[in-house]
Amino acid sequence: MINCRINAARSALDLGASLTEVALRYGFADLSHFNRRFKRIYGMTPYQYQRDIAR
Repeated sequence: MINCRINAARSALDLGASLTEVALRYGFADLSHFNRRFKRIYGMTPYQYQRDIAR
C-alpha cells in the first residue's frame, strides 16, 4: 500500500508538482512523513529526486 502511494507521488513529482501538494494529495500526514518514507524507498528525499530529474 505505501509503495503504491510513493510510486504515485513520484509520478506527480516527475510532472513538477510541489512537494507539499504531493505529500497531502497522496495521504501523508505532512512533508516530513513523506520525506522519510520516500527516502527509505529511493535513497534520496523527494526534493533531491525532483531536482535530479529536472536536469
